[in-house]
Amino acid sequence: MVRMAGGLRLRFLHASLVWLLFAQALAATNTPSSTALQQARECMLLGGHLDLFRDHGVEPHVPQCIYTDCPQGSEKAFGSCVNPELPGQAREIALTLHSPCTSCAADGGVELAGRLWVALAAALQVPLQEIQVSMLLM
Repeated sequence: MVRMAGGLRLRFLHASLVWLLFAQALAATNTPSSTALQQARECMLLGGHLDLFRDHGVEPHVPQCIYTDCPQGSEKAFGSCVNPELPGQAREIALTLHSPCTSCAADGGVELAGRLWVALAAALQVPLQEIQVSMLLM
């Protein structure tokens, strides 16, 4: 019969928790992500806002991280500066995009999917969290 003293049980629990956290961190670092999504995530984690808003008549722009208030005419939603919500019913659209991908075999299309996700959010001026991107690699 093995008896564990209270201190030994706590050390065992602590060691188990450390290994669990290590495994979770390792899985997070090995999860593939595109550079566009990594930059957006880092912006939000560092307290910035991903600026997806552009004024009417202004050429489309590349989303950028800002650490000031959102531009005039936009509103903050989910850590992004976006077009104000339209009153009335929710709207839903589906798009089919055909895009060539020479590096998709190497990364499983992750980089392209991330770039498309951020580009669609910027074009529609809505938060990343309100968009889904699915890809069919052929």
